[in-house]
Amino acid sequence: MADNKIDMYSTRAMQEYVSNEPGVARFIRETFFKQSFLYDTDKIDVDIVSKGRPIACMVKRYEDGNLVEDSGFETRSVETGYMNEFKIIEIGKYMKRKPGETAYNYTSPGVQAQQATAESFKELTDRFNRAEELMCIQALTEGVFVGRNKEGTAIYSADFRMRPEHKPTLVPSDMFDSATMDKNRLMEMIRGWITNYLQKNGGKMPTHLILGGNAFNAFLRHVDPDNKRSGHQCFTVVRGTVTPRMEEMGVFFLGTFPELANVQVVGYNEWYDDPFDNGITKSVFPTNKALLCCANAKYTRNYGRIDHNEAPDFIDRFPYTWQTANRKRTMAQFESAPVIVPNEIDTVFCATVTQGV
Repeated sequence: MADNKIDMYSTRAMQEYVSNEPGVARFIRETFFKQSFLYDTDKIDVDIVSKGRPIACMVKRYEDGNLVEDSGFETRSVETGYMNEFKIIEIGKYMKRKPGETAYNYTSPGVQAQQATAESFKELTDRFNRAEELMCIQALTEGVFVGRNKEGTAIYSADFRMRPEHKPTLVPSDMFDSATMDKNRLMEMIRGWITNYLQKNGGKMPTHLILGGNAFNAFLRHVDPDNKRSGHQCFTVVRGTVTPRMEEMGVFFLGTFPELANVQVVGYNEWYDDPFDNGITKSVFPTNKALLCCANAKYTRNYGRIDHNEAPDFIDRFPYTWQTANRKRTMAQFESAPVIVPNEIDTVFCATVTQGV
């Protein structure tokens, strides 16, 4: 008897059907890009803030006052990207029972098709969420986002003019995984980033230090209180909160460090299938990078016009369905025109800190 043939007179049990659907991590987007704005245009004027340190100058009593010109930000016109994906629901695929059902107790084909439409929109939503998370990460770690089509050709870019000194690659002796690195020098180096770059240029204290997989492990080796070389029982005194725990999927919260002004140290390990590299599963956050940024700074998600006759104005994503003339196929389509903007780009610092990629 073939494997897929069932003797209707024999009794048997079927293992419960389980759908293993990976979730979607949105830690960077939801933590730092909480603000979102809707527009009905395809180009958006955004203010890129760059704070200076001017001081007032004196004048002689009989002279006119000094003119103070506006400064501190640059208004730039940024074009939104565009995403448009759809799935096909064929009614012929739902003429059979679903996994876990019997030949006498089944979901009707029409209901199955409706369920498939909902599942299709869920899948498309997850794809868009992953894409936006990658946009946010690339905007913060590189200061630029490059959008590619399905063939991998770059068709869109948004450059936020991140200062080169805010995205350095450390020399080998300063790498977190260097044999000569120790806890004190590591903390001193990160304090230097905070003071000399973020406070000086950005005017704000960072709230988070986000580390990729390799960077996090290298950092942990230096600050582990059980490591005699790094710790000398340093956490038996009140030195901040070091309580490692999983905050959410892919996010490993290590703790806060008073040496770093109580910046929250987070390891971020989440994955996506890279469509531009044969679908190879890769880390969404660069494993060799350390990112300092501020949850109180202005980083925004912006959504422009949807090019669809039936799409309303001022909407972030537009779901739409239509059917073929013979009603044998339903298309579930999703469209969005996002642009991710780290408006206060000088509050961001991202360094390549380990030799491994």
